[in-house]
Amino acid sequence: MVGSGTASIWFDAYVKQPLTVSLGTSIVPVQELTLLSGTYFYADFTLDPYKNLYPTVSMGSCIVYPKIIVGQKKLDNIFTSYDQAKKICSYDLMCNNNKIATNQYSSYWGPAEGGVWQKCKHKLYCRNYQDGGKPFEVGSESFPKQTNKMVKYLLILTIAHDNFLIDDATFAARIKEIEKLSYCDKVRFCTTLGYNGLQVWEKISLTNHLEDFGNLSKNITNLGNGCYVVDCPELLKGKDEFCLKDILPETMKNLNIIPPDLENCIPKSYNLYQLILWENALQDAFPKTFVNSKLAELISDNRKNPSAKCATVVFCMPTFKIFSNDLALVDCDPIEVLGNQITTCIPECLNSSCSSEIIECKSTTQKDYVNPIYVFKDFPGQLYFKSYNPNGSSSLNPQENIKFS
Repeated sequence: MVGSGTASIWFDAYVKQPLTVSLGTSIVPVQELTLLSGTYFYADFTLDPYKNLYPTVSMGSCIVYPKIIVGQKKLDNIFTSYDQAKKICSYDLMCNNNKIATNQYSSYWGPAEGGVWQKCKHKLYCRNYQDGGKPFEVGSESFPKQTNKMVKYLLILTIAHDNFLIDDATFAARIKEIEKLSYCDKVRFCTTLGYNGLQVWEKISLTNHLEDFGNLSKNITNLGNGCYVVDCPELLKGKDEFCLKDILPETMKNLNIIPPDLENCIPKSYNLYQLILWENALQDAFPKTFVNSKLAELISDNRKNPSAKCATVVFCMPTFKIFSNDLALVDCDPIEVLGNQITTCIPECLNSSCSSEIIECKSTTQKDYVNPIYVFKDFPGQLYFKSYNPNGSSSLNPQENIKFS
């Protein structure tokens, strides 16, 4: 018999005269064959992945059960080669010693390394599925750092996300890193794309975020044709007019992009369940912008969804336009960590009044890793909501094995 979802049976028959027999299994309809002495082939049939196979041979009232049982066996994913140019890890999918198929996954970057004035060096990894998915190094590559105003970094980040060069989890993590900055603050970042892409290396806060907040939603103007102007304090050189073609890293120069409209938009990253708890308060605080917004619709659709407890949503303030959410990546099954069984996606009260809760959330990117998420029942008010995020992302690590266009 051979694997990969199908099976075939060959058998030898020794008979003195033609004999009609019925062949069948517990999951295959009976077939009749007229046997003469010789070798016979029982045609391919589909195996049921949840049942063993019990071949039977019936000759009148005589039923023979050959000692053949096809059980289940985990297939082996064995690393075979690495394509440096395409950054592809190749594996043979094996059943015993039979090759069933070839699997290919993108390699992924480790965190950036290097000194302040050096390039960002990233080690490249494939996974050893013979050792629980443990990563092993297959190479490294270096990318230059770039320093821009936060608003320019935000545009670069948004374009990379829109073009599938970074995934939702990476985007949410990067937004969390910069959401306390004003548009005119500086960000130094790695120009790497993909896993661990556009990693923030240094933040230089030159303005007071809370004092500037009232003007932030108006201090960038989309001039069209991929050009913008941002109003900064005179101390920071005042107005800064720029075009995307002049600020995109070399790794993104050849993109056919649609310029993002960041006018009247400040990105925020919040746990979705936290927003569900604050739904009524948000309706009262922002009646003109929150009600009937895409974020309000997402909250309404997921009030009873367990995955919402561990999901992250990135959206604009004050329009509540949604950039991304990672609902599809959330896994609410229990997880065993260091021998302990941990229940996920279930809030637990932290005090007698249950004014705050903790939720254990399985990482969307790291095996056997759990992130504690804290949520609060009381809405902190408009200004605090705009400028402060008590918790946020269910995972600060991008998803591995993404195929990038």
